[in-house]
Amino acid sequence: MMRIAFFNNKGGVGKSTAVINVAHRLSKLGKQVLVCDCDDQRNTFEFFRNGTGDDGV
Repeated sequence: MMRIAFFNNKGGVGKSTAVINVAHRLSKLGKQVLVCDCDDQRNTFEFFRNGTGDDGV
């Protein structure tokens, strides 16, 4: 089992974007992917929840 982590203390450096893109590419290659979003802003969660990156409000 391979594990990949994205970590940086500074915000706005593209962590969520990188996670979304890597997870998408790995899934297209037939890999099973689990994404755990520990960010308070929930950007990755919201993207995967509705596919748009916003919460629809």
